[in-house]
Order: sequence, then structure tokens, then C-alpha cells
Amino acid sequence: MDIAYSVRSRFLRVCEESIRQNCAELEAGGAVYVEFDGGGYGRRVIVTIETGAADRFGSDWQGKDTTRFLARIRAAATALRNCNCFGSYEIVHRDGALGIRSAPSNP
Repeated sequence: MDIAYSVRSRFLRVCEESIRQNCAELEAGGAVYVEFDGGGYGRRVIVTIETGAADRFGSDWQGKDTTRFLARIRAAATALRNCNCFGSYEIVHRDGALGIRSAPSNP
């Protein structure tokens, strides 16, 4: 399902900072971790960030209302685009902790 990138989000700046600081780790197949205050819904989502797709990203999320897509994961996908990180990524959120890594070949 295609999801609109964040226009503004209180989570975006910290996601961008973490990705920029750990870009080499992410490119080498490692993970980037972002810590927020606790809370939020736990979820694992595969997102696809494509070059030239300025307003939406692909997702394996199966919801009926895209406005209900998780804000922290949407911010992370937007930060990946803003940091020129293209491709498929696994983003996992649990109780305020977010992990981002290249998506496994067979999720």
C-alpha cells in the first residue's frame, strides 16, 4: 500500500539525525536505532523508498485508512527519503524504540 510521506512530524528531526549520523552503518547492512519517549504502537513494516517518488512510499502495511499509519514509521520513511536512502527497509517500532535496516530478501 502506498503511504504519503510526512509533511511535518515531531519525530522527523530525530529520525533524520540518526540516519545521517549512522548512514555508513545502514549502507553496510547494519541497523540504525532511534529512541523516542515510550509509547506508540508496536509494529514491523517493510517500506520501499523509490527515487523520483516525492510524495509516497510503498509499504506492506495492510490497513484500510492510510491516515492511521504509524506516525513514527512514517517519519522514519520520510527521513530515509530526505537522506537519499533508497530501496527497501524494515522498520520496527516497540515502546518508543525504532530500528531501521535494509529489508531481508525474503521477509
